[in-house]
Amino acid sequence: MTKFLWQPLLGLSLLALVTCFSSLTYAQASSFFSASVPVTSQSTRERERAAKEGLREVLVRLSGVTDLEQYPQAVTALSRANTYLEQFSYEQVQGPSGRKAEHLAMAFSSVAVEKLLQGAGLPYWPVQRPTTLVWLVEDEVTEGKRLVNDANDPVLQGLFSASQKRGLPLLLPLLDLDDQLAINAEQVWNLDQQAVLAASERYGADTVLIGRYSRTSVGKWWTSWQFFHRGEGQNFDLRGEDGVLVGQQALTPLADHLAKLYSLKGNREAAAELFVQVGPVDNFGTYRKTLDYLHKLAVVTSFQLVTVTDESLLFSMQLNGTFDQLKNTLALEAKLRPQQTGNPDAPWLAVPGGSADQPWRLEWTGR
Repeated sequence: MTKFLWQPLLGLSLLALVTCFSSLTYAQASSFFSASVPVTSQSTRERERAAKEGLREVLVRLSGVTDLEQYPQAVTALSRANTYLEQFSYEQVQGPSGRKAEHLAMAFSSVAVEKLLQGAGLPYWPVQRPTTLVWLVEDEVTEGKRLVNDANDPVLQGLFSASQKRGLPLLLPLLDLDDQLAINAEQVWNLDQQAVLAASERYGADTVLIGRYSRTSVGKWWTSWQFFHRGEGQNFDLRGEDGVLVGQQALTPLADHLAKLYSLKGNREAAAELFVQVGPVDNFGTYRKTLDYLHKLAVVTSFQLVTVTDESLLFSMQLNGTFDQLKNTLALEAKLRPQQTGNPDAPWLAVPGGSADQPWRLEWTGR
């Protein structure tokens, strides 16, 4: 629980000291601690098996780590996963084929899971996550290439199923007139990076995933994928006999890539100190919003307000991650962004600092 100790400011021109004691607080988003697993019966043994599978899903979602066997305490916890259950119920869930199957819907104790993550030494991937825009194109034998945004498409069903398990929000393009004027199926099929990224700008997504697929005469799915995130990208191919399964597998490289960028190690002894100057802050409302925003950032372990001037705030921060992770996290919501010098003859002024005498200068744009 974060505590603020502060004295009322008589004016923003006065110096003030606001100390924030914060711990790595895990978001209490209920969906991140929930899982739904198919079962063959309502027996105790089957419930224990499903609980193990469900807890594994929750741990992978919250940590970004898929190979939990590297963490002995996590392996032990999985063997008694039912003890982490807070509540459960049985439900009928309709699958991709249209048939309903019985599932065990589980909600795990957020407090217990948080302690497990910390105790096992697992990283923590904050629930504030990049959004991904999916451009999908099919090459059909008789109709040729077409852009796909139909929720009933098997590959999209697989993608969205995997996105729930990994906690990665996905968007689909509208394919309206604006999209039709900006891009066509042939450009997406050819992985035309410039055209795809230009057409994606209107959606404001953090990541773009391009997929293309065709089906062979014997019913196999052939797919190729490419994603872009903040200047980095990756290409990969997938083959399979089940379109839903191929779609599920297609999200794994992207989710793993993003987890490496945003997951926090939780090593406080190695926490980095950073000095940050935020402006313009010329009223109490903006001052309060800035503090509230920094408070919710998991990458910031603690921060101290060192100086208040007429137009800016100077903070000393302890990071529970790297400087790059802080930059990536701030870029997700763009409430704080690096200040532009406006002087092309002095580009060095735009170089991020971070020391007390040369703090990293950020501009408050949030509302």
